[in-house]
Amino acid sequence: MERSVKTYSIEELNNEHVKRINTISRYAFQTDDEEFLSDVEELIFYYEKIPGTLFIMMGEDWYIIYDIFYDYIEIDEWAAILETKEKIVQSIEMYNAFEELFINNCDLKFKVSLLDNTSYPFYLKLKEKGYVEELSRGCSVYGDDIFHDITFKITDKFIKRYGESRKRIK
Repeated sequence: MERSVKTYSIEELNNEHVKRINTISRYAFQTDDEEFLSDVEELIFYYEKIPGTLFIMMGEDWYIIYDIFYDYIEIDEWAAILETKEKIVQSIEMYNAFEELFINNCDLKFKVSLLDNTSYPFYLKLKEKGYVEELSRGCSVYGDDIFHDITFKITDKFIKRYGESRKRIK
């Protein structure tokens, strides 16, 4: 199967996309919940904060759900099927997706809630390399899961490294 990555606005989503999100999240979050989301309307209800702000970047076996506001982007969820045969390709796709999101919106802040043992180490690598500047942080616990609630911005070092030419023109 040929792999592809696409960003969808809420208007472009259909129930097949929702089924794929359900499948990916069932594997990613190791849940038996057959249908977390039943249709596009429920996805909008669950994730969208302001009409017209919700976007989903989706590969074959991963997705990123985010809202774009006036001065920040909130990454609502980021999930992947980890047992894929194409793990290296998946990792490259996801890295490129984040690179594109960061470069195209480098003038905005990013708000994230990162799971301690999955997405948080990815953030720490970006911070260690000087690619992000942390603006605020908090911590929350849900059951056995620890989340790091962080607001950050992309640094000039990241922009220079990954593509000044891709920067969004305002």
